[in-house]
Amino acid sequence: MSGVATAVAIVGAVGSYNAAKDQAKAQKQATATQQRIADVNTARERVSAARQMRIQRAQVLASAGNEGVGGSGVSGAVSSIGSQFGGNIANINTMQTLGAQASAANQRAADAGARAATWQAIGGLAKGFIQPSMPSGWNNIFNTGNK
Repeated sequence: MSGVATAVAIVGAVGSYNAAKDQAKAQKQATATQQRIADVNTARERVSAARQMRIQRAQVLASAGNEGVGGSGVSGAVSSIGSQFGGNIANINTMQTLGAQASAANQRAADAGARAATWQAIGGLAKGFIQPSMPSGWNNIFNTGNK
């Protein structure tokens, strides 16, 4: 490999490495932003669920007061509303956890892609150094069909 070709190969490998690092950094920022958005949406869902529970509870108590009813039926209805609220919050928390796990998996995939690009650049650089100096029979091993 000539000196100019070697220099170009090195510059290309360094450029590819830097671009892969920049891509990984941008992906991390995007993942963090998506997680913050999901956290805000989850907080809104929790507030909405709590509001809905308070409305339903107030409706049951008002209805019981208007009709002069009380006792175990009203207590059971209010208790059921509280249980449903707890179940809704548990579902919201589960979805938030799954979303965070998906974000983390996407980040690991992006990091792996950046590492792959780095190793591909290193491999291309090494191939450029090795292939011209190998005996002709060895060149066939590395022949990719591109001429």
